Amino acid sequence: MGAWGHGSFENDDAADFGIELESRGWEIVYSALHAATGLAPEEYLEAPEASQALAAAEVVAAVKTGEASRLPPDVRAAVAGLGPLPDMALIDGARAAIVRVLADSELKDLWAESGDDSAWLEDVATLAERLR
Repeated sequence: MGAWGHGSFENDDAADFGIELESRGWEIVYSALHAATGLAPEEYLEAPEASQALAAAEVVAAVKTGEASRLPPDVRAAVAGLGPLPDMALIDGARAAIVRVLADSELKDLWAESGDDSAWLEDVATLAERLR
């Protein structure tokens, strides 16, 4: 899985998302959320796409709330340059991505197999709460 912690940015795929955020801005956020929510219900959401969707949801939550402390410093700097949410539908998209990740994804399954998914689930629940 390439994870060093349970946080949304504590894995290789989310770190890659963070690097691309600086150059691609809101476009990568839209893309990551769509990768998770645009699948047919019977399609399995792979771990890289699920990880990036959660990272995108963190960005949306940070911009929505003005609270970026859950973001790594480099991502915090990129988010500061994004400006306001370009579309309030991003909040609904972020919520839908979280639901999809928790419903049926390789990321959820990998955390469950690790036997240490409680902290990850709590972190995702906190993210979802920030998007209310």
